[in-house]
Amino acid sequence: MNDPRNNPIDNLYLQNEFLDQDSQSFNPEFKSILGAINKDDFIEECELNPVVSYNEAVKLACRRATMYLLFAVANHPKLGAPYLQSLNVVDGWVGHIPHTWLMYNNQFFVDMTLAQFTDAPIPETAILPIEKAGNVYTVQYVLTWKQWVDLESQQKH
Repeated sequence: MNDPRNNPIDNLYLQNEFLDQDSQSFNPEFKSILGAINKDDFIEECELNPVVSYNEAVKLACRRATMYLLFAVANHPKLGAPYLQSLNVVDGWVGHIPHTWLMYNNQFFVDMTLAQFTDAPIPETAILPIEKAGNVYTVQYVLTWKQWVDLESQQKH
């Protein structure tokens, strides 16, 4: 794709900044939330093309991915709606492209569709400490999950 020195996502990958679900940095609640995420279910639920690469399947699907994550957490048998309180929805940009992703407890960004912006093999559910993600994301605004769902339900797609 691009020279990794020019792509902040590639730089974070090369510096091993992406966290995986087994990271010791996560409390049990966050590990439970991550356990609700199922890439195959996401592709099926959002009616994405499972034949093409993950990057291609998720292109332009960030809003659906965000809704899927909220739905997966709310409907998970061991989690449920109370766990949504630790999640906020962030709207902004990756580079010059509008994008939407989640923020957990004002500590981590969680993004199922960040992989579309790089050829580096970052995790399909990209998790970054917020202080490391500044060169990747530009935040326009942060909403509670409920505010965001209410706004999305009013949109005509």
